Amino acid sequence: GSTSKRYEVVDSAIATMKSAFLSVDAVKNKDLVINTSVVTFSGPNSFGDESTGQTCLYGTNGDARVSVAWTPINEFSFSLSEIDRVGGTNWQAGVRTGATQLTTGTGTKKYVVFLTDGDPTFRYNTSGTLKTLGYGNNDNENRNSQAAINEWNNSSSLKSGYVTSYVVDTNNTDKGESFANAIGATYLEGTNQTAITNNFKKIAEDITLPAYKNVYIQDTLSDYVDFEVAEKLDFKVYAGNTELKIFSDFSA
Repeated sequence: GSTSKRYEVVDSAIATMKSAFLSVDAVKNKDLVINTSVVTFSGPNSFGDESTGQTCLYGTNGDARVSVAWTPINEFSFSLSEIDRVGGTNWQAGVRTGATQLTTGTGTKKYVVFLTDGDPTFRYNTSGTLKTLGYGNNDNENRNSQAAINEWNNSSSLKSGYVTSYVVDTNNTDKGESFANAIGATYLEGTNQTAITNNFKKIAEDITLPAYKNVYIQDTLSDYVDFEVAEKLDFKVYAGNTELKIFSDFSA
């Protein structure tokens, strides 16, 4: 089997996804603009508690930060090997900072890939000075995961109809899938090189798939019209004023 560390597997998949974006950008749609940003999240480097809490990883800035500002995909560069990977896991922190970062983007359609390698072990307190609650080694009575779910579902930017979300879990825990279901995201497993690379390719395909509404195409030169991804299209075809059955009267 592979001896690659999980962060190395993710770095490889990110590179694959970037290549997929660039190939579509250059070959299929030269006007396509893709900007990418990265928010990293963690937790304090020590065990916490469920009462008074402790100082956040980045102090008053919480347990998450914007590691890469919005960047054109051809200039985008990020590696997990270059960031601090110690400490607990505060999903809520990543959701909160990510939601804020999302509001600063300029694109019409936005996509969120929530990548995690394990259960949430921390959360924020609910009042007073921002503190991190949790023991740091478990999701005590689902309090940490529920805090992340509530944070996501109460965010107007994340729940916008223009946002498509994915949860990629490199540890394949039931928490990741439950989280995806609770927030209305697509769950993708990423426990090995093949799985995460294929799923990142899928995300790239979804993002670069053209989306048009109320488009009228009239072909007067041939009997047939070929569409590249016909199975993903929602359209009607007419011969004169007669609607055709796509798979019996029409070749796509």
